[in-house]
Amino acid sequence: MPSESIQELRQQVVEASRFLDSEEEAGDGAVRPSATAVDPRWSEEWTFSFCSETRRGKVYAGKFTNRVLTTGESTQVASLAARILGGAAHEAVAPGARIVAGAIAHMSFSLWTRAAPGRAPEFGGPSWAKDLREILDQEVVLALWDKILEHENAFFRLEPDPGAGEKGA
Repeated sequence: MPSESIQELRQQVVEASRFLDSEEEAGDGAVRPSATAVDPRWSEEWTFSFCSETRRGKVYAGKFTNRVLTTGESTQVASLAARILGGAAHEAVAPGARIVAGAIAHMSFSLWTRAAPGRAPEFGGPSWAKDLREILDQEVVLALWDKILEHENAFFRLEPDPGAGEKGA
């Protein structure tokens, strides 16, 4: 069992990077795509159902809300992934372990709401997924990661538009 909870590690990374947020934002002015009836994954937040069964028959299921990370949060993900891997040199870690650690680090941010002033962030999923390091079967973590990537690929339009290429479209 890990000595620190994923929430504690996440909080340490957030606190360590607070100096980056020293300027108060009056509004970021960014243009964000709105969710459309065409594809709800185009929204910054996407709620989806998840179900994965391990080879041993254990079922992990529930509803999740994923949100697209800010650039600052993405840099914090890299820091958390390195901490999950114990600070080992990138080259010293097996590629599969880097993928799993990166997925866990990313979801440690994207499955939590952004904290409003005076409020703690809230988890957007079932209790079994609060610390994905505790899951015995990495395939469950990777299946959940696939859903997160599905959302982000749609949000950033990294997947082909199914209507693109049709005549008259």
